[in-house]
Amino acid sequence: MEGLFDVRTILWHVANAAILFVALYFLLYKPVSRFLKKRADGVKAQLDDAERKDKEADARLAESQDALHEAQQKALHAETEGEAQARERAQEILAEAQRQADEIVRRAGEEAENIRKNAHEAMVEESAQLAVLIASKLLEREVSLEDNRRLIDQFLEKVG
Repeated sequence: MEGLFDVRTILWHVANAAILFVALYFLLYKPVSRFLKKRADGVKAQLDDAERKDKEADARLAESQDALHEAQQKALHAETEGEAQARERAQEILAEAQRQADEIVRRAGEEAENIRKNAHEAMVEESAQLAVLIASKLLEREVSLEDNRRLIDQFLEKVG
């Protein structure tokens, strides 16, 4: 034994270790490195795509909120307009009802006046008939001047 350390064995071990490191570098490190780089690029692309989609979603959300706000404004305007139309229609209905009520009152007044006239004419007619009846009764019998006056006074009291 030439010593504890044999230089050829050490060189031989160093050469084997170097060959092993070179083989491992080309067989494992480079492919794994390429795989990890490719995977990292894929993850980065997915993150970029997710960020782009997030921005698109935010833009669509803003558009949707604007459309919703506009729809709410239109609904409020339509509701206000509907209320105004309803009030206007109610006023028209009330005016028409008032006109019809006035017409009914006018016709009722005319009918009452006609009834009063007819009653007055009937009373005049009846009075005339009573006068004729009284006159015929008076002519049937001999009536004195005083009887005539008394009958005329009674007639005037009934008519007056």
